[in-house]
Amino acid sequence: MNESRLFRVMAADDEYWSREILKSLIPWKDYGMEMLEPACDGEEVLERIPTEEPDIVLTDIDMPFLDGLALMERLKKEYPRIIAIAISGYDDFPKVKGFFVSGGYDYLLKPVDPSELRRAILKAKGILAERESPSQSLAQATPASDQTALVRQYIEQAYAQPITLSSLGELFHMDGNYLSRLYSQRYGETVTASIARLRIEHAVELMRTTDRKLEDISFQVGYDDYHYFNRVFRKRIGKSPSEYRRGLSE
Repeated sequence: MNESRLFRVMAADDEYWSREILKSLIPWKDYGMEMLEPACDGEEVLERIPTEEPDIVLTDIDMPFLDGLALMERLKKEYPRIIAIAISGYDDFPKVKGFFVSGGYDYLLKPVDPSELRRAILKAKGILAERESPSQSLAQATPASDQTALVRQYIEQAYAQPITLSSLGELFHMDGNYLSRLYSQRYGETVTASIARLRIEHAVELMRTTDRKLEDISFQVGYDDYHYFNRVFRKRIGKSPSEYRRGLSE
């Protein structure tokens, strides 16, 4: 990967002041990002992608002409390499759920908090960097043991995304079952166990540091089925998410 490369970010929001705030909310270049001129709706984003080639799209959910969900569907089909991050209000959560189901990576609540924006951007940057580094390592015939380390790094960055053995195998050009055996031998836990552990660890952190709804948190860490999240959480923590949260306030 070219260390000097700046990842390109394009924001889409139909409100002028929201666009202006996003441009200056954080020092983008300090985080290895170039903030492109924001777009006013999803249609403008699609028109500009071929020439401006953004790596990340920050999209408001509610916009005229082509809203955030419709834009996400188009990005998923036409530009799957682009990382999409939603921006929404509290009352938009059902739409945010649809955004995640459609393949969105993360979301931010309005008004956007600078620390939350930094978190989302750094998470996306990690995913982009890991996408590039495996292909370069493979070109250099990276040993299998080093490949498992790259897989570990990728999972740590992309734990909230849909990850399967087959998708990992395709990404790292290895047989999924073989990769799984190497990973278990090196780290003492399966790929699936690693993903579950990371998701629950981050869920616990969000429960400790935010007042977000439990369903909201479950989607943010990668579970689109709250009841399944509940079972995994109870298995790893020994309590349900609601029981754990009540314990935090006692």
